[in-house]
Amino acid sequence: MSRLLIEALLFLVILRQTPRVAGQKQVNGEKGSSIVLTPLQPLQNEIVWKKGSNKVAEWDSGTPPKIYPAYIGRFNLDETSGKLTISNLMEEDSGDYTAEILIGNEYHSEQFQLKVFLPLHEPSVTCNKTNGFLILICHESSNAAVKYSWKYNDEELVSSADTYQLLDDNKILNVSLAKWHKEILICVVQTPASEKKTSYAIKSCLKKPRNIILIVSVTLVAVLLPVAGVLAFLFHKGYFNRWRKGGATVAQKDDNENSSPGIKTDKEENIVMKNSTDEQGALLRNNQQVGDHAVSPITLNNSPGKARGDGPR
Repeated sequence: MSRLLIEALLFLVILRQTPRVAGQKQVNGEKGSSIVLTPLQPLQNEIVWKKGSNKVAEWDSGTPPKIYPAYIGRFNLDETSGKLTISNLMEEDSGDYTAEILIGNEYHSEQFQLKVFLPLHEPSVTCNKTNGFLILICHESSNAAVKYSWKYNDEELVSSADTYQLLDDNKILNVSLAKWHKEILICVVQTPASEKKTSYAIKSCLKKPRNIILIVSVTLVAVLLPVAGVLAFLFHKGYFNRWRKGGATVAQKDDNENSSPGIKTDKEENIVMKNSTDEQGALLRNNQQVGDHAVSPITLNNSPGKARGDGPR
């Protein structure tokens, strides 16, 4: 076999092993969601999916699809279309994917670049009024790389010298009160994978603050009415009378306990007076008995015999 023929055969083998590469396709996904990588070429006999140089999944005619261990669970290969589905996306799934499809005797390669983005949160709008302008600020709380824009209906706003200005990568919108007459504005936040938006009514920023005195009055009434109702209920049930009586009894008891030893209470004075009366009655009886004993001798000396002069001479 001539050298030229051998080189030609080697070239054909290398050509068969080297897939033809189509243009790279950009695919964006949001963390936690699912995406599908769809090859353009129809599936015939064989397909191999790779991430970088690592095999992810493959299928040969007559055999079930095979998922390699590192990708089992979240990756699925459709044997009829060759589509590769990735579920519950994670940030580490980002990267370059290649589908190598055998068509006839040639491999055709299709490349996909997958980027996984953080999920967006619902944006919010705050507003301040100053110097004839409304300053509207759009907030989005995720750490995603967010693009901001403002819309009226479906029309995106752009800076205008005398009407409004977009600042801080469109996060801030300054609106001229002299020129602006639209009622509803829309703040839009987006990544290549998703979009969120919220509407804001201009009139909500133009409302005058309520009278502070009215607010305080309403607050006081709201607080004091329940208190007054409770007090009225307690008064109606007689709790205050019971409290007064209980307090008077306690106070009298405390006065008796804390009174000075030299000061007698009414009860003590009555006892002293009774004792004094009893002592005086006993003293009078003793004196009467003594008087009776003193009179007796006189009565004997004045007996009838002695009065007649009887007795020894």
